[in-house]
Amino acid sequence: MYNKTENIALIKGDFDASEAKDVILSLLNDKIGFQALKNLRHEEKKGKPNAQALQRIAELKQNIQHLSSFFNHCTEQGYKLKIHSEIKIEVTQ
Repeated sequence: MYNKTENIALIKGDFDASEAKDVILSLLNDKIGFQALKNLRHEEKKGKPNAQALQRIAELKQNIQHLSSFFNHCTEQGYKLKIHSEIKIEVTQ
């Protein structure tokens, strides 16, 4: 029998701002690629864009802009960053 919930530590540790930027922006860009592929498949099947995927891409791009500024500021100041990122997966029916 499977657990109904799984928790996984995706990112855990101390980073300088440049490393943190690379890690986080890489994840966000992968998510954009996933949503772009989802939109492409939807367009091929239904002949029209997937509004939810396009909305998510726009949100992720806004996050990238915001976080890029944040990480650049942290780099300029020489800050170190501690990142904790957990994925929680719940089984639903």
